[in-house]
Amino acid sequence: MERAQRESGLARGQIQLWMGQKLAPESPLYNMAFAFSFDGAIQPEAFAEAWRQTTTAHEVIRTSIAEQNGIPARHVLPLEAVACQHLDFTTQPNPKKAFQVWAQKRARIPLPLNGPLAECFLAQLSPHQSAWYLNQHHMITDAASDVIVFQELAERYQALLSNHPSPPIQPSDYQSATANLAKSVPENARQEARAHWQSRFSQEGRTTPFYGNSNTPDSDRTRRRTLTLNHTKSTNLRDLSESDTFLSFTPQISSFAIFATILSAWLHRVGGQDDVSFDAPTRNRPTPEARTCPGLFIELLPFAVSIDPGESFRTLGEKCLSETNAFLRNAIPESSSPSADTIGNVVLNFVSASFGPFAGIPTTVDWIHSGHGDRFHALRIQIHDFDESGEYSLHFDFNEEIFPPERQEDALQHFETLLEHFLENLDAPIDAVDLLTPEERTRTLVEFNETSSEPLPKKTLVSLFKESASRFPDHVALREKDKSWSFTTLEQESAALAKALEKQGVGPGNTVVVFMKRSASAVLAILAVLRSGAAYVPVDPRYPKERVQDILENSGARVALTTTASPPLPKDTSVKSLNIEKLDATDKNPPAPHPSPDNLPLEALAYIIYTSGSTGKPKGVPITHAGLA
Repeated sequence: MERAQRESGLARGQIQLWMGQKLAPESPLYNMAFAFSFDGAIQPEAFAEAWRQTTTAHEVIRTSIAEQNGIPARHVLPLEAVACQHLDFTTQPNPKKAFQVWAQKRARIPLPLNGPLAECFLAQLSPHQSAWYLNQHHMITDAASDVIVFQELAERYQALLSNHPSPPIQPSDYQSATANLAKSVPENARQEARAHWQSRFSQEGRTTPFYGNSNTPDSDRTRRRTLTLNHTKSTNLRDLSESDTFLSFTPQISSFAIFATILSAWLHRVGGQDDVSFDAPTRNRPTPEARTCPGLFIELLPFAVSIDPGESFRTLGEKCLSETNAFLRNAIPESSSPSADTIGNVVLNFVSASFGPFAGIPTTVDWIHSGHGDRFHALRIQIHDFDESGEYSLHFDFNEEIFPPERQEDALQHFETLLEHFLENLDAPIDAVDLLTPEERTRTLVEFNETSSEPLPKKTLVSLFKESASRFPDHVALREKDKSWSFTTLEQESAALAKALEKQGVGPGNTVVVFMKRSASAVLAILAVLRSGAAYVPVDPRYPKERVQDILENSGARVALTTTASPPLPKDTSVKSLNIEKLDATDKNPPAPHPSPDNLPLEALAYIIYTSGSTGKPKGVPITHAGLA
């Protein structure tokens, strides 16, 4: 990447997007398309001339990327390559709807890197209504850049209509502006920022396992679902930005911290992680030159917080405000990492900019989704109020592979539920919020209680597990804190441990005590015992020594599986302690006891569970493979 940046003259963020586009050359994943609806007549000739002047001033809009020996090379196209084109929808039965359909289809056509990276269409809807379609490749624009272009175009258009001299064309130099950004940062500040981001990039748990799904999608197909907050909710959120919990240097910083708090709480609840992380773009326009220059200035950087037991929205909000301030303080140019291994799978893009009216004409803005997105991101959330309506629009761009339609609906409802509890009581514990809707609870209970659709299993749990490992090899089968095991990994590790147990004489007809706390190690041990053909006896290490002694004697076990964290077995026992962490479990070939666990009869013993012993000594209750399955 460094060589490509040095030889091409492209900015760091542009190189990253160029690499992403090369991975999906036929995808419109980086189309930044907007449809502006004007509640008033637009003069096509004046609009086209204003656009010509704007693209004359800003060469970045006329960028084209050719490739030489695998290195991108920037070229500037002539003005006519990006000239504004005129469309007429006045003959359509419903001109506005016809334009919307056209714009949606157009936004799904990728802009070729070696062609114009911008296109402009002015559509006539009626004598008093027009619409403007502007699509630019993300390599040459960001949300702030779109606002700069919109406002300059409006200023030039208004000057042309009023017969006043157009604003002088003062060419911007995107390459110079981005290069000067890096020079504007003192070296000591750059070193501090690098240390900060390195601590964030190196954290575990950079990706959220949504509802247990931690896969990286193979597809870049996404669906946008929009949650529009009504005026009351939006106003309440803005009022909170002036509260002590979220008060910062600007209302925009406070608002970002608020949405970061709600998102962090949601990621914690739907991902099951205490350490949550997402990426957020930085505006990166600290110099006067950059603030007036169109182009791509943003970089994605990590935001990370930890959620403690009993955490309330208020205490999490205080953490998020502190992290927001650190995020902005260290958001210097060229801080992002180019590696896909260091990015999260969630993006929060809070856009504080708004377009306003166009030359005095009321304007509404539609940010058109192309139906595609970077496949590394399972979810991108875009928050804005482009129309200055006072109502926030929250666009959830769901990767369809990670979020099927029903899961998208659940995710939106869970997010909105947390947001409502956040607004209702900042001191409410996050984990106490009931996320299930009545419909979801009913659906879950009906599905859970539906027993007539499938017959009782005719296979052992071991056989069923091996079938699942074959069908879903890369899916997460087991998770403990930040570590997870795929079905393939758990299949291999349990097979190897079963083989090691077989070498210790463990097999059908034996019982094996699993003397471990509830943990991933206990699950692995149970699977291994079952695979060996033996039956397991779960014993909690926290039991009183007398109870442990009684179970060991009564179960008939000759072996107890332990870990380094397990306490010693009672001294007066003949049961042998085997630490599974010290067994030679490197043989990945499946065990072959006689009979094989695949062929064990369903009436064979699977495990023994002991009663509480409240009325005497604990009694063992045998459970067969049929009962376990």
